[in-house]
Amino acid sequence: MKRQAPKNNLKIGFASLLRDLRVKAGLSQGDVRKVLGYTSPQFISNWERGLSDPPVETVVKLANLYRVPMDALLENYIQIQVQSFEQEIRSKISKTALKKAA
Repeated sequence: MKRQAPKNNLKIGFASLLRDLRVKAGLSQGDVRKVLGYTSPQFISNWERGLSDPPVETVVKLANLYRVPMDALLENYIQIQVQSFEQEIRSKISKTALKKAA
């Protein structure tokens, strides 16, 4: 089953930012994989397509690797995590309300 691209604009923006920064740094996904110690460049591909988020520790490493201010990446990352958490809570509230109504 193929995963659909997320509809979350912040997540898509962050994914594009990661890709753009990697390209500007002159690195391939394979290069990033090696530096970060991942077994497959698929991890990096998934981040750049917005299918998953890198761990926060990795965001710090990416900022160093791409030679950009850490705050720039972390602020985007935090906004995405807050939005994802809010969506999860709202979904749970909706499901709970539906169960009570039934």
